[in-house]
Order: sequence, then structure tokens, then C-alpha cells
Amino acid sequence: MTSERDLLETIRRAFPESAATLGIGDDAAILELAAPGVYTKDVLVEEVDFFADADPRLLAEKCLAVNLSDLGAMGARPVAFLLSLAMPERFLPSFDAFVGSLADAARRHRVSLIGGDLSRSAQLTICVTAIGEAPPRPLLRSAARPGDRLFVSRPLGGASAGFELLKRGWRLDDSRSAVAPDPARASFEQRAFAQSALLQHLTPEPEIALGRTLASLESVHACLDVSDGLSTDLARLCEASGCGAIVDWERVPPLPGLATVGAGLVNADAAVLDGGEEFALLFTADARESELSTAAGRPVYAIGRMTKEPAILLERAGSRAPLPSRGFDHFASADATAL
Repeated sequence: MTSERDLLETIRRAFPESAATLGIGDDAAILELAAPGVYTKDVLVEEVDFFADADPRLLAEKCLAVNLSDLGAMGARPVAFLLSLAMPERFLPSFDAFVGSLADAARRHRVSLIGGDLSRSAQLTICVTAIGEAPPRPLLRSAARPGDRLFVSRPLGGASAGFELLKRGWRLDDSRSAVAPDPARASFEQRAFAQSALLQHLTPEPEIALGRTLASLESVHACLDVSDGLSTDLARLCEASGCGAIVDWERVPPLPGLATVGAGLVNADAAVLDGGEEFALLFTADARESELSTAAGRPVYAIGRMTKEPAILLERAGSRAPLPSRGFDHFASADATAL
């Protein structure tokens, strides 16, 4: 029979080193930071944020990544995190795999686990609090200016497409190749696209390095990560900054294959505009796309501009229409944003 002591020992073995002066094993951690602290928290709830049969290894990667994405959007350097788990009995056989994958992800992102809590629950709930060091000029969603160009850091639509594919029975196998619900009817192109989309949804990559670079550039003004969909998060940026925006549809980069192969599997337009859990950065700057791409050492994509007028418009085929916020809302949607 597994005890709480056994579970804690598993965690201690997986995380032998810590950034904390006093970490796992006492009532609270003591952490010294070299700059003002930046703190964020995210909760993942079974059957709301992920399915009950989710791979625990992928779940561990994602619960850390979604928090580090918030730090990246502020331009912060991640340092440490706290983990709280409320677990049903059926999850305990997966606990070692979850902790091992979490430790691998923490080493990759150079963050330390410094404490947390364990409890029993009817459903699995994962809560991570991530801690970082603020840059001299943190990136805020309230700093956009009329006339700024509007950017995204990478192609959109993959995470939403991956979620839709999961709902339709697609899965990743142990080698992270896509498995169709009816393998005999899935083409090579569909399997390749599905693998890309599923990985986007199941293993998001936080834009930490890019966020730190953007925070160092005076030309970059406002930033947030795309967690609930471009349409919704752009509305948040505009509201915080007191601006409007015009999005040029032809310049919004979709996940490769989404508009062709993916269009036969999912609603490609909705995936790009409204799909959540992308964790790309959405930011504004008074620099050109080429200038920012050079500074970042990688492509970023100008998709529109900020306006003084408060309306948010989508420009498509020579005409403009309002862009409604149709991204994910925990309290307005009956669907899970499932992993």
C-alpha cells in the first residue's frame, strides 16, 4: 500500500537539487531571488483541462509548460515552482512516471521544485505555482500603443486542431507517432499532420527565451501569451491598453498543413482565430518584422496593427469585419479544453 511518505520520497529522489535555500522537507521553502519576483499559478482539472486517460508523462510536461509560458510572456527568467496534486487512487500507479517526466521537463527548463502538497481526491487536479525573476522592464499587456505592429511568435491553430483530433479518437503512441481511430483509412499526410497537431496540444513549448529577448528591446511594448485563443487574448490586450486592432488574415500563420490536410479533419479558420492553449506570444512593437526576427534569431510574424479606435477588426479579402472573442472560457463553455 502506497503512503504519502512513499510519494514524497519519490519526489525527493527525482528532484535532488533545488534553487531554494530551504526546499522540500520543511513547512515552507525559502527562496532568494536576484531580482523582483514574478509569480503565476495554473490549475489543470481532470475532464475540464484533460481527459482521464491522458498520458501522465505528457500531462507532467504540460502542467509545467503552461505556467512557464506566463513567465515568458512577462520576459521573466524562470527559477522555481511549487506543485500540488489532488489524486484519485487509480492515479497512483502512474505517479512515478508523472514525477519522472516532470523532473525531466524541469531540468530542460532549468527550474527547481521547492515544495507543494499532496492530497486525495475523486478526480486528478494539478496545481503549479511558477516563480521567476523579473527583467528590468517587464512586458505587460497594458503597454500597446496605437500604430504598433501586432505580432505572433509562431504559427497558430495546432493546439486546437490537436484537441479536436483527440476528441475524434486520434492518439500518440509511445514513440509519439500519430495513431488514427481507423488506421486503414488515414493517409500518410493526415498522420503527419495529426502528429504535429497532437504534439502542439500535448507538449506545448513555452516561449521563455523569446520573452526575455523581447523584454530587452525598447521597441517591444505589450505582450501576453495566447492561452485562450487569438481572438480572446487580443481582446484582453486591447482592453488593457485602451487600443483597438486590425488583424490581416493573410498574414496570420497557420500550422503547416492546417489549411490543406488539416481542413479535412478540423475547422481550420476557427482553430487559428479561436483555438486555445497555443502558448505563442502575442505582442506589439514599433519595429518591423525583419528587425525583430533578426534580433530574436528566429522568425516572428507581423499579423496586423494597433489602432486608436477601440474596435477589433479582421481584414480578409479586401473587407473588414468585427473579430468577436470566441476563444475558451471556463465558465461559458461546456466543452473541456482536454489534453
